[in-house]
Amino acid sequence: MNLEAGSILANHRNELPDPTIVILYEGTSIETGALKFGAIVGDGCRIGSNAVLAPGTILPAKTVVQRLS
Repeated sequence: MNLEAGSILANHRNELPDPTIVILYEGTSIETGALKFGAIVGDGCRIGSNAVLAPGTILPAKTVVQRLS
């Protein structure tokens, strides 16, 4: 995994009235019951500078996230 400068893996949704994290995986919603949950990042992923991953993001192996996305 490679995180470039300024990349952020957020772990809390403070903009929602109910900040409980729900993960969407293979078309299924998974209720985590957690108020804080970062990201699951697969082997060989590359996350560009100043990219932001929302709480509950799942990145499969070798995913590339563009800079500023």
